[in-house]
Amino acid sequence: MVICKSSLEKTRSGSFEAADTSIHSDGVVYLRKDGRFVGPFGAELHSPRVGEHFLGMALAIAEIPGLNARNREIATITTGAKFNAAYELYAHRTLAEKHGVLVKEYETILTGHRPETLDEEGKALYDMAYEFMHGSGPLSQATWTNGVRLLTRDGAIAVVQYIAFYSYVCTILNGFDCRILSPEE
Repeated sequence: MVICKSSLEKTRSGSFEAADTSIHSDGVVYLRKDGRFVGPFGAELHSPRVGEHFLGMALAIAEIPGLNARNREIATITTGAKFNAAYELYAHRTLAEKHGVLVKEYETILTGHRPETLDEEGKALYDMAYEFMHGSGPLSQATWTNGVRLLTRDGAIAVVQYIAFYSYVCTILNGFDCRILSPEE
């Protein structure tokens, strides 16, 4: 479901403008040729107050210290794989490759397995993300301790924040059936 700027109520246009100015060129399609937002930005415009906070949260998440861009993408695609959110997997495949995640690593994560080519930090991060996505309740003490040891406390906290945020994003994407655009769109 996508929304065109011209169909927005006056109260929603502020959200649209905020989204329009916060999206940067990273190789991912966020706007259709007809000017409608796609992905989480389009879906969030259905609830403008939530959408405004979503945009703020997206910007705040990007500023959390402790993880490099490659590891942020590993956390994100591990989450996206669990939810099988088409737009999330499309967008973050592009971003993951840009930040050094190998195609084979991406594909291995999608199968629910940890790529052996990850460094020790990447393995600890994947283990945390996988346990969150496939377990129940808090992380095991061993997984948390290993995450803190290899990623630092800030890095382990960042993993938790990324998993939580992208779980929300994937739920929104699936709830609004946000799909990948065809080339003509």
